[in-house]
Order: sequence, then structure tokens, then C-alpha cells
Amino acid sequence: MRRILARQAMKFIAQRGRSRMAALAALLVLAMGAAGCGGPEPLMLGGTVEAESSDIVTEVAGRITGLTVLEGQSVTRGAVLAQIDDTVQRLAVTQLEAVVTAKEARLAELKAGTRTEQVEQARQMAEAARAQYEQVKKGATAEQIRTADAQVAIAQTAVEAATVLADYAASAAGDADALHARGELSDAAWKDARYKRDAAQVSLRTAQDQLAAAKAQRAQVKSGAGSDAVAAAKAQYDAALAQLALAENGAAGTTLDMAEADLAQSRAALAQGKAVLEKYRLKAPRDGVVTLVSINEGEVVNPGAAIGTVSDLSDLSVRLYIPQKHLTAIALGQTLALSATAIADRTVEGELDWISDVAEFTPRNTETTASKESTVFRFTVRVHGADTGLKPGMAVEAVIPGAYMEP
Repeated sequence: MRRILARQAMKFIAQRGRSRMAALAALLVLAMGAAGCGGPEPLMLGGTVEAESSDIVTEVAGRITGLTVLEGQSVTRGAVLAQIDDTVQRLAVTQLEAVVTAKEARLAELKAGTRTEQVEQARQMAEAARAQYEQVKKGATAEQIRTADAQVAIAQTAVEAATVLADYAASAAGDADALHARGELSDAAWKDARYKRDAAQVSLRTAQDQLAAAKAQRAQVKSGAGSDAVAAAKAQYDAALAQLALAENGAAGTTLDMAEADLAQSRAALAQGKAVLEKYRLKAPRDGVVTLVSINEGEVVNPGAAIGTVSDLSDLSVRLYIPQKHLTAIALGQTLALSATAIADRTVEGELDWISDVAEFTPRNTETTASKESTVFRFTVRVHGADTGLKPGMAVEAVIPGAYMEP
């Protein structure tokens, strides 16, 4: 109450001039004395300024490779604020795109029908499968054994060459990692070295698989064709005959349906891959100002991590708590005067726009000029105007008309 009287007195002095300073001072002393002698003081509640805010939350894990926003920067909804390393996911999308392209071509080919050269090719494959089947039934010749040995030798040489290349690529990638970490190698050169290392590893595994297949084939040739080998050769022959029939008669309806379903599934996988790829770009969830950035470039984040906050500073409200016995002193749509230390020269008006329907125990951070009661009701006041001088987190006071503190 004394603060209110002091403010009113200073305002009155400014309006009337300095000549009546003594009389006004005396009046102020009398008013303060009257208040000190038991006059009721209006109820003043302390609250906190809040803004509508949204966290910037990650949905994927990875290392932050780009951070394009600073605290205090204005942003629009959808603006890219940070980038998570998406190298692996981008490669996955590229692979899915290639699969879709291949299946689209295959479906178009089935719909267009089989060409003459394809029929001839299918006939030759069927004949080769028949010859293989007949040969397996008769057993391996010396020429076939020599051929199998040669295939193993070729595959062994390929493995040795692929091993050398893989070791070299791995060493080069390690050197590139070290140079890149010291800033002595560009991102493009570093990624190229890692790509070559991965490609060399794939080539090595392919060569090893081919060597294993060649050895298995040689063992089968030398041991002679058993019943399983004969059955397998017969199955291959039957499959070649079926393929020949398909080439001669065209694709059946079920074959086209299966190809279309397969293509649709691959397209869905591609769409999903692109959707995941988009999550590696962290975007502003709303228009506003970046009030918090809690991550640095180079750090690793996990799904669900909040890396910052965007707040709408043009839409501020004040959260307050009122003792239950004074609840009837407030109403929706009521205008309240708000004051704060940062704007001591003036007050800001706000409209009471929400009152809680549920009582709660007094929060520890509630500051009132009256004694705390066991239960209170939370309410909010929407601040009028955009340039008020109030900031989120600022402590403010509100005078509740018609409610008074306990003497």
C-alpha cells in the first residue's frame, strides 16, 4: 500500500509542480501513517510472465553438423535451424530409388510383352539347363574338374586382390579421419575416402562369397552328382522351361498383379525413407523468437532431446495464484493493472482470460503480500499490447480490486 501511495504522490507532484512539494509530502506521510494504523491494504499478488513456447525436439539420433540459429533470432515456422548428419540415411534413400526404378522398368516390360530376342534367349537358357541336367546325371568329366579347379584359382586371386584394396582403403580412410578432425581435409574428400573404404569392403565380401561358391562347386564336381544335385539340376531345368513358356505366351494376370504390388511396396519404402531423411533437418515448430539453444555443433543427440525453444513474445501472459477466500474478487474478462521493477515508471494492463476449476496447494514460488493459505486457484492474465517491456520469466505484481489483505 505504501508503494501505491508513493507512486500516486509522485504522479501528483509531477502534474502540480514543485511548489506544493511540502504539502504533498505531508499528505503522503499522513496517508502512510493511516495505512500503518490499520487501514486495509489492497491484495497484491505476485506472478510470472510466460510466453507461448514450443521445444525443438529431435526424432532421430546423430551428430549435429550444422547450427544456423542463435538465441534472440526471429524465425518462421518450418525454417531449418539445425542439421543432423544424414549420410547413411541419404544412401539408403538412393538405394531405394534405384530399386523403384528397376521395378518400374520390369513392370513396363511385362505390360509391353516379350520381344523375339527374349524368347530366343529363354529357349537357349532352357537348352543349357537341359544339357546341364543330362550331364549331372552322367557325372563329371576330367574337363569339368579342370574347369572347377581353374574357377577356384581365379576366385582365390580375386580375393587376394580385393583384400589388398580393402586394406589400402581402410588405411586411407583412417588417415582422412585424422586430417578431417584437424581441419586439414575438406568434408567432400573425407566422405569420398569413407565411401571408397566401404565400397572396398563390399567388393572383398563379394570376392570371398564367390570363392566359397567356387570351392563348393569344385567339391560337388569331384565327388560326383548325388541325388540332391540331380534334383537341383532338374529343378533348374523345369524353371527354365517355365520361363520359356512365359516368354512365348506373355505375362499372366497374376504375374502383373504381383509386379504391381511389389512396386507399390518399394514405393512405400522409398516414401518412408524420405520421411525419415527429412527428420534429420530440425525445423522451427512455430513463428517466434529463439529463446534457448541448448546444443552446440558437433554434439551427438538422441531421439526426444530438446535442443532449443521458440517462443511467441508477442503473446505474453502472467500466471498468478489467488487464495480461495478471495476467488470471488476476480472474473473472466476483468482488466488488471500489472507492475514490475523493470517498468517501474508505468503499469501494463491485462485481461483475465482463464481461471482454474481445481484448487491446489500453494506453490513454493508464489509470492503474495498476504499470508499463504493452504489452497489457491491459478489464473492467467493476457497482457495487452506488444511493446510492454515485459519479458518471459519476469516477476510482476497485480492489484486485485475489491480484495484486501488481512490486517
